[in-house]
Amino acid sequence: MTDVALLFPKSWVGNNIGRMPLTFLHLNGYLKANTDIKAQIFDESVHDVAAELKRLKEPPVCIGISCMTGIQIKHGLELAKSAREIFPGTPIVWGGWHPTLLPDNCLENPLVDFVVRGQGERALTELVGALRGNGAGIESVSNLSYKKDGVNTHNPSHGVVDFLKDLKVDYTVIPFAKYLRPQTLGDHATGVISSMGCPFHCGFCSVAEVYKQKFFFRNVEFLLDEIEWMVKEHGVNYFRFDDDNLFIKKEHTRALCAGILERGLDVQWDAGAHASLINKAFDDDTISLARQAGCKMIYIGAESGSDAALKQIQKKSTVADSLLFVKTMHKFGIRPELSVMVSFPKMDIDDVKYTFDMLFEARELAPEVGLRIFPYTPYPGTRMYQDAIEAGFIPPATMEEWAGHWLTNFRGPWTKKSLTGFLKHFQAYYFPYSGEQVMGKSRLKYLLRLILHPIAAWRVRHKFYFLPLDAMLVTWMRRKDF
Repeated sequence: MTDVALLFPKSWVGNNIGRMPLTFLHLNGYLKANTDIKAQIFDESVHDVAAELKRLKEPPVCIGISCMTGIQIKHGLELAKSAREIFPGTPIVWGGWHPTLLPDNCLENPLVDFVVRGQGERALTELVGALRGNGAGIESVSNLSYKKDGVNTHNPSHGVVDFLKDLKVDYTVIPFAKYLRPQTLGDHATGVISSMGCPFHCGFCSVAEVYKQKFFFRNVEFLLDEIEWMVKEHGVNYFRFDDDNLFIKKEHTRALCAGILERGLDVQWDAGAHASLINKAFDDDTISLARQAGCKMIYIGAESGSDAALKQIQKKSTVADSLLFVKTMHKFGIRPELSVMVSFPKMDIDDVKYTFDMLFEARELAPEVGLRIFPYTPYPGTRMYQDAIEAGFIPPATMEEWAGHWLTNFRGPWTKKSLTGFLKHFQAYYFPYSGEQVMGKSRLKYLLRLILHPIAAWRVRHKFYFLPLDAMLVTWMRRKDF
């Protein structure tokens, strides 16, 4: 019997298979090791969820749905509607980033019976016990929000707990091979997590609100066992460490890299870092060890080319930190990648110019540098959320409206429409085509860059962006994945 049916909604538009439902894989690992609760994962990207639910011989004790703010809410509501039709008497429990940060908003939707705020391992265990009638009532379930006599009720939190250190993940409970996808550096790529949380409290980020600036690490040997299984059983040759920040604790990073080398695992990987921390706490020997262990790329949130803006968003790093990071990675043969945001509310419009200047300076230091660029997007639970509201942002009123709120789909009332279009052209064309670019295996892309490189370089050099037909063509082709 399945006690808990865990439904994982798609988090993107389209039919491509996304990343593994690591949230539910971790939850399932905890339940298997610590309880008698039987969970089953149904991922919308690889399952016909409604058909799978109909095959269950008995109704589950509850149905769980996890979602982030944005399009995943839309797909989650669709799954909840199907589940309600199949099992009309079964409670639907929502968790994940969005329900954690806006439980009251979620509880107004008829497809939401309970919200688990923050970590779900203990809360779900207690909730299943309460629904079975085996223990204390709903009122005793930690981290739980629900309606009681028509009033939203929020049970106390048990605080942030380290569930990660003893976790063993069983990847055989999902069709693992379906999640492998090609990348430039590996044709069998997937994602794993070695740590959670972050010591920083950036003004635009929700991580600190959820984890209270704490961070936790997986047992390195357990993780290496899983990586070795993926390599030997499924030919995985590229990993993305989906940690909030892999480079927090030097001892953990060194143990992971040394383990990859000692086991002779022929893999490559990338991960995220914070510029000031990796610059100060990680010596050359550790960076060299990471490169030997297969590290091909490290990305940071550089965010802005303005020190004033970085101070205002509480980034705890400087432009000089970002550029030093780029220089160091280039020295060790690791590709640096910068993620930046522009158009913050209540900030100088020249910050955009400073950011572009910083990106071109980074490219002088490392021609291979990668780029991600987004307009600032306000998220609940962040320090800058109120700034956005004061600048004219009107938060969505319902879950359905929040489904349209995500990074690549948001434009604040303080952001000019022309800037939004230019950012797309800058990332897809002006920045990579005016310098060097990893073109992959596409002959069409290679020929196109050969033709357009001098034009893009001339445009950038003279800051002449009028009638950008060349930029529009390349941006369109990238969107269509030519």
